[in-house]
Amino acid sequence: MSQLVKWNIIFIVSILMMHQGHVVGLLAVLLLIFFIDKKMLYKDRIITTLIILLIICLRIVIAENTVEKNFKEYEISSIFKIVDIKGSESYIIKEISRKQNVEIRRDINEKTKMSLFNPNHHSGKYLMYAEEKLRIGDIIQIRGKSKAARQYRNRGLFDYNRYLKIRGIDSILYPKDLKLLKRKPNIVENIRQKYIDSVIRTSEYIAKDYRGIYQKLLSGRNFEKSSGEDKYRSAGLAHLLAISGLHIGVLYFLIEKMLILLKIERFYRGSVEILLLLFISTILINSITVYRTSIVLIIIILGKMFHKRTEFFSSLSITSFLLLSVQPYYIYDVGFQLTFAAMLAIGLFNRRIKPKLRENQMYEFLIFPLWIQLFILPIVLYHFQEIHIATLVLNIMVVPFFIILIASSYALLTFGFIRMIAIGLSFIINGVFYYNDICIEWISNILPLEMDACNLGVKANICYYVFIVLFLYGDRINIENKLCQKAHLWEKCKEIFIYASLIAICIEPIVTYINPLIKIHILDVGQGDGILIEYKGENYMIDSGGDRRNIGRAFERNLKPYLYKNGKLPIKYFFVSHFDYDHYGALSEGMGRIPIKYIITSPYTSKKEAYKAFVKSAHSAGVKTKRMALNQKIDASPRIQIEVIGPDSMDEDENNNSLVLLLKAYDKKILFTGDMSIREECKIRDRLYCENIDILKVGHHGSDSSTSEDFLESVDPEIALISVGANNSYGHPSDDVIDRLERRGIDIYRTDRDGEIILTLGPRCCIIETYAQRQRRSENIEMLFYLSYIVIVGEMLVCTIKST
Repeated sequence: MSQLVKWNIIFIVSILMMHQGHVVGLLAVLLLIFFIDKKMLYKDRIITTLIILLIICLRIVIAENTVEKNFKEYEISSIFKIVDIKGSESYIIKEISRKQNVEIRRDINEKTKMSLFNPNHHSGKYLMYAEEKLRIGDIIQIRGKSKAARQYRNRGLFDYNRYLKIRGIDSILYPKDLKLLKRKPNIVENIRQKYIDSVIRTSEYIAKDYRGIYQKLLSGRNFEKSSGEDKYRSAGLAHLLAISGLHIGVLYFLIEKMLILLKIERFYRGSVEILLLLFISTILINSITVYRTSIVLIIIILGKMFHKRTEFFSSLSITSFLLLSVQPYYIYDVGFQLTFAAMLAIGLFNRRIKPKLRENQMYEFLIFPLWIQLFILPIVLYHFQEIHIATLVLNIMVVPFFIILIASSYALLTFGFIRMIAIGLSFIINGVFYYNDICIEWISNILPLEMDACNLGVKANICYYVFIVLFLYGDRINIENKLCQKAHLWEKCKEIFIYASLIAICIEPIVTYINPLIKIHILDVGQGDGILIEYKGENYMIDSGGDRRNIGRAFERNLKPYLYKNGKLPIKYFFVSHFDYDHYGALSEGMGRIPIKYIITSPYTSKKEAYKAFVKSAHSAGVKTKRMALNQKIDASPRIQIEVIGPDSMDEDENNNSLVLLLKAYDKKILFTGDMSIREECKIRDRLYCENIDILKVGHHGSDSSTSEDFLESVDPEIALISVGANNSYGHPSDDVIDRLERRGIDIYRTDRDGEIILTLGPRCCIIETYAQRQRRSENIEMLFYLSYIVIVGEMLVCTIKST
């Protein structure tokens, strides 16, 4: 087991490093091998190095074949085959040939997959053939547009393009015209479609509120929306709705018991079970938890068939090795991370905690779910920024009945053609759903179901898992040193690492406070403004973005995850430049869910009703509001100052009521202009007394109604920052504005092209970076965080096994 765990750690790290750069990956992997077990390199240096180089070459080949591409929108006319149905509104299709005389991208190959959304839903007109729904295996001809998914490109936010890539989807296709050519499914596609048809047909026996949940339980897809799903998500029980190890485990248990009752021999019983698991994995494609559970169960079954003992951690290592060999991008998937973290937690519980409970089943029943929740907590916080307080209690109340629900659902799927049996099973299924609703509602009246919470940070997460390892294996370290004197230095290194981690966590607040650097983040909030300023642990924001067409989206998908995931809270001063929704909407949507000390507004606004509603909402959330007039200042330190230099009077145009802020940081001046127009620029120019501005946040997203030639002549900036949405309907930024900036030799950074823009200022430095430039480094840190516990726990397990 020890060698297998070590090689698996090396394999995973090589995958990650290959995504970051081949040379860095090679050096990092070789160093990791040396530090994990120096004797391995010393003993078989040549063989070990060759094997590692072979693995790295494999990673290079796979990484090159799955490299992420930035696709632009392009016209396409091709023939596709439907390979899967994602739900009621979308399909996954595979290009099989191209129609001639149409200019399309030339780097699409026959392995390309795209996500095809329901033409009825997106085109607004009926394009189906002969009024029949599309099915798996259909050959269709499509003319339309293909492009990558639109993303807000800020650090740490959900990357939909990567999510699609993990599932083998290259881009999104928006059809203009669609024609069904013929139906030609192969055996597997035919079985998959019949399975989906059976799920939809038997769901008619289920109450309407629970029908979509039933469909998702059995197929992993929603063909009907269910109001009950939101309850499960808010209660932290969404994992029960997805097809997971629990579902496959229940199905395996039922088949195992059935085959035992039929007195089938162990070898043949195992063969049937393996075929069943392969069948399920084929039907439920792109489900990481299904693949993981199926592989682990197949390893266990093979052990039983050939009378071999299987070791839990070895099975887990083999499973991750196989999955990552097929799709290296699984390492980024939250499902992969959570499922393997949970499995590791289960293994550690059985090995180290369960024996200490002395077979006390009550303690085990209570401690087991708590242990798993604590073990996966950092991963949950990183991805979802939420703590579900009632999850532990609800798991205890709901999971036993959920097992009954899963078993009954599979029985209904199998015997649904017999009406009397179907009615009886549906009564049980609806009853369990109703019981779950009662439990969730009852607990919600006692405890809050969910609370927003910040990501702990990389250092704190590493320290968190170090504490877990010390808790589990702290009593073995001295034994190790006594049993193996050669390992003494290695054990001392581990102790030094542990104490250094603790010291780093303790001194981090001090380092943050004495750090003289100020960072300014121009966030990609789409068509709007969102600016974060951080200095010595204090955070300031100017605007928040917002989209009136999608109320709630800007806060839930952009502002909240950015602030919580990157630990940029609380906000000391939140400046609202003016009351256009694309500047204050996200803040208004999340009022009360972001800790803010003061909200600062302009003393003038033409949108009185919006202002009153906003202030009322802020006061209800316990946030203080105040207006800052001309020449008022906020001093963050003797060298850093934020001054209001506009407006000085009321204007009918709300854009000219924008707060204009001048940030003086060390010897640099940054001007934030909101949406002010050329008329207001004349006043600002006079108040600056012809002082030069180093960095200009271009007004009104680069509209030609601002940033005049005279204004640029007066302030003469070196850098221009434009906050603008990609492919926006306003045509921002204006070509005229871009020409004015380029003629003066001003460096231009735009959120629609560069994503988040990070400006770092210090006593002797001024560094500007973009999301694209920092993405690789941040991903590297993120992935090392996810692997840190594997490395630490894996090595502790190796040493422990050696000692015993």
